[in-house]
Amino acid sequence: MHKQSASANVFTIVTLLCRTIVALLTRAAVPLTGGMVLLKRLAPEGGYPFVVEDALTLAPFFFGLACMHSLHAGRRRTHSDAFSGGIYYLCL
Repeated sequence: MHKQSASANVFTIVTLLCRTIVALLTRAAVPLTGGMVLLKRLAPEGGYPFVVEDALTLAPFFFGLACMHSLHAGRRRTHSDAFSGGIYYLCL
């Protein structure tokens, strides 16, 4: 049998959890920011706390970045050209 230390097991579990969370957030970025854009359009002016208002104000920008990221990820699977990144990297 192969023995591993407890710290190696904990590190493996934490790494898997982090990868899962990143994958979930990546898949949820476009719908979440799209919902925030709709909420901003439908919300009355000054109906939310300042922090929420700021997040809703920046939602269209983040929605655009999430869309560009998903399009670029789809293109990356089909094209291996290093110069096909477009303007996406300039926005980060």
